[in-house]
Amino acid sequence: MDSFEINKIIASILLVALLIIGISKISNVIFKVEKLESSAYKVELPEGGAQKLGENKDLKVEEKVDISALLALGDITHGEKVFKKC
Repeated sequence: MDSFEINKIIASILLVALLIIGISKISNVIFKVEKLESSAYKVELPEGGAQKLGENKDLKVEEKVDISALLALGDITHGEKVFKKC
């Protein structure tokens, strides 16, 4: 390979990189977007709203389901009957 060919290859790679960077900078100038001061929305709660929300969390009761009891209820005839509906 001749040194002139290597220079052409390197020059083309540098030209493409310069072109991409130039297009990026020009598009930033054309389409200027003003950034926000903070990246979140402020949610205003009514007076005592946080206390009411905290009280509602305490009222949640989780019911535990016994999977082994449900599996014991399983039957082939019951499955066939449910499948016929489909």
